[in-house]
Amino acid sequence: MRRKRTPAKPTPQYFSPRHEFKIYAAIRASIALPPGPKIAWEALADLFYPDSGSVTYSYEELARDIGLKRDQAKRHVKVLQRAGLLAIKTRFQYNRQIENEFFFVCRDLQEIRTGDLGLPRRSQGGLRQSRADHTPSDSPASEG
Repeated sequence: MRRKRTPAKPTPQYFSPRHEFKIYAAIRASIALPPGPKIAWEALADLFYPDSGSVTYSYEELARDIGLKRDQAKRHVKVLQRAGLLAIKTRFQYNRQIENEFFFVCRDLQEIRTGDLGLPRRSQGGLRQSRADHTPSDSPASEG
């Protein structure tokens, strides 16, 4: 029996955020990204090193730069990574993470603006289902 071949994932194309003002505007106008990841993306873009093609930064430094705690900054970066806007290479020394190297990934501007980034939609007020949509037949207590 033959196995089906899965198509190879395309390798991401990295770019320099310097002088890419359309990308900045698309990130700010994105309806899929919350404000925190937008701020984290812009902070990393401001620190871009043209010689290396990336940003080498720790989560502590990023958190200090944007005025948040380390865990919050890390969460915002993970959202950007899931959205396909950042690629991350983690560096370790003596079995301890010391810094991260961030690469900016090319995405279509229209995908960024319209929110077609593959992120789950945020619900209103954090509720999964509104009370109006909830009927007694949906509850487990009414079964039986």
